[in-house]
Amino acid sequence: MFMLQGELQMKINHVIVFLLILLGVSAYGEGRVRGFETNNCSGNFLEVRSLGVLGEYHEHKKEIFGKTWYFKSYLYVDDSDQTCHKYDLEEIEVIGQRLPGSSSGSGVSGGGSSSGSGGSQPSQPSHGVGGPRDPADEFTDEMNEQLKDCWVEDLDAIESVTNWEGEETGSTWSNDPDASWTVDPTDRGTMGVVNSDDEGNIMAYIFPTNIRQVATSRNIVFQHMVLYAQMHEYVHVLQWTHYQNENDGDDPPPYEYFDMERENYNTVNDWWRARFDSGPPILSDANTRSLPRGFRNNQRRYEELEAKLANGESLTSNEQAEMDQLAEWFNNAENLPGILDGQAGGYDPDLDFECDVGESE
Repeated sequence: MFMLQGELQMKINHVIVFLLILLGVSAYGEGRVRGFETNNCSGNFLEVRSLGVLGEYHEHKKEIFGKTWYFKSYLYVDDSDQTCHKYDLEEIEVIGQRLPGSSSGSGVSGGGSSSGSGGSQPSQPSHGVGGPRDPADEFTDEMNEQLKDCWVEDLDAIESVTNWEGEETGSTWSNDPDASWTVDPTDRGTMGVVNSDDEGNIMAYIFPTNIRQVATSRNIVFQHMVLYAQMHEYVHVLQWTHYQNENDGDDPPPYEYFDMERENYNTVNDWWRARFDSGPPILSDANTRSLPRGFRNNQRRYEELEAKLANGESLTSNEQAEMDQLAEWFNNAENLPGILDGQAGGYDPDLDFECDVGESE
């Protein structure tokens, strides 16, 4: 999605492990599990697809992201009561219950998103002392870069991706477009944004708090939603780069956003299926959305004002205000393709996808 943003400030200083482990190993139990090194299911945790997989990392059998684990308790992610169990595969013992709302792991939720909009805003997970932490709080610039570089390398080996040419914009694939990427943990009402600065440098922003909201409301794994949001903004980077290259460094005018957004959703859908052989975590209305009422008239008027500026003429204060209002109209989520409610029917929560994302400094 496209938004004008002010200077975005962020720095997350604590150290945690970003959990992206989707391993195809036989299980002793069913359902995703979080393992803790405390007796009461508190503190940092490792989330995996089953109790059996958790055993692969218990007692320092394996190292993940530079850390070894010794679990003392665990809970099932989908357990509505969040019952805490003693970690003992010989004798499973209930040792307490998590407080309501204290689970945050990789579960996550829906608000507006540059990768679409819609969905309710659930209550925020507990950040109490000793409780599981919100993965959105832990997602850093370093993690963002590592995850992005991993899936870009994967897609760069898929012919249908490397031969991609956008139907609407003519944009093409690149495994290293020139853009800066930044994580902003504040609530921005969108999962991501691409724009450029006064010198034309392309900037992509990822908003993990809103990503968590979208994922939670649709019962989608947080890391999968991060991946989807990254792919969406990556396509915008490619579109933005192509437009600048074809138009002497100029940015796309706002009336191009509709076609860019429609092309984006369809492109990410194709890339996701090409990589995972399953549907993406969310559905969009990109294939069915038609131009909103008034679009052509608004585009015509915006182009008239553009032409006036291109001829070296100055806009009156009323004309400038009109141009700004038109830009806002084109950028309004209601006038762009977006996310449909619910979870995509073809989404696979146990994707065969592994990317090492290290600890933040």
